[in-house]
Amino acid sequence: MRRLFRILGFLLIQLVLGLALLALALEPAIRFIQPQALLMRGKESFFPGDPDLQFAIRPGAETVLARKGFSITVRSNALGFRDPDRGAKGEAIRILALGDSFTFGWGVEQDQTFEHQMEVIEAGARAARGGGPPLEVINAGVPGYNLYQSVLALEKKGWAVDPDIVLMDAFVQNDFSENVSTEEWIEAKRSGTKPKKEEGALSVWLETNSQAYVWLKVKYLSSYRMRRTWYKLTRPFKHKPRESKIQYRNLLAFQVPPPEEMVREWALAEQLLLRLRDDVGARGKRLVVVLLPPELQVMPDRWKNDSNKLDLGTARFDVEAPNRRVAAYCEREGIAVLDLLPAFREAAARGGDLYFPSDHHWTAAGHRLAAELILADLHARGWLAGEH
Repeated sequence: MRRLFRILGFLLIQLVLGLALLALALEPAIRFIQPQALLMRGKESFFPGDPDLQFAIRPGAETVLARKGFSITVRSNALGFRDPDRGAKGEAIRILALGDSFTFGWGVEQDQTFEHQMEVIEAGARAARGGGPPLEVINAGVPGYNLYQSVLALEKKGWAVDPDIVLMDAFVQNDFSENVSTEEWIEAKRSGTKPKKEEGALSVWLETNSQAYVWLKVKYLSSYRMRRTWYKLTRPFKHKPRESKIQYRNLLAFQVPPPEEMVREWALAEQLLLRLRDDVGARGKRLVVVLLPPELQVMPDRWKNDSNKLDLGTARFDVEAPNRRVAAYCEREGIAVLDLLPAFREAAARGGDLYFPSDHHWTAAGHRLAAELILADLHARGWLAGEH
């Protein structure tokens, strides 16, 4: 028996050493072959923790974000927006764009974001018209934000720029399905208890310093097969029985009828839309909710190919269901809404290169299309005719 334990101990040591050597080899390989954007969440990071928003962009900072397919330099202003510092708006019509990584412009340079392109397009149109008020579009997007955090960001610092119009850019795939976690974080903060999902110091350090760790984590979170395999391997060690299939959280918004946890998410999302409507309206400003489509909505073959790989059981999905729900709710509650999905589908069908193939965020062409669509909508509403 002792001999068996010695052999097992030796094999365990060899395994640990092998994994350590693999990690040492993987880190420089990832940095050279497929560089990752470190999450940088330390005190001096680009995305530090925030007592009111969970995390935010550090004011007056600069960093480089890199992934396969892009490497961009990002800078923030004094308010922590990826935007130049703005003075008094004067005669300008000022728009504040709230949202997540799509609004932020993940993967594109500052002058390629839809906010900047809106300014450029409108400046050209203004020159052709022979005058008119200038347009300023402020980029207040933060990667990883949900609807709740965007509403909180507006209340905390968005009004400081005195916008005439607020764009609430909602990424359909997850901005309506990830708000309960923020509500629970707020409640835990108020009660002085520890949040349910608080990452340890080692995880934060690795996300701050190891591109190999970020690569593996992204691969795991984006791979249905890896998640399902990990579940099967660890199932014998689970204390509580779980469902035999794994539901990928990013698909919950598309499931019909909505699962129980999504019912709660939809109720909270609708409350947040009302809160946003009332806040904007009380200040005499204008609001439009812009629905940003994920790639799986725009390209039906993408959804078909991905869904065929999953063990979805009897669950049913409708990729347009969240758009219809939000549009109907906004119409009922007097909230202006713009759905970019139809136009993005048409552009993709014509061969438009709208999404990065490996990252699935908008390319500069995707941002250009969004800029044109948003401007056309605002002009159709008569909101860019100098009426404040």
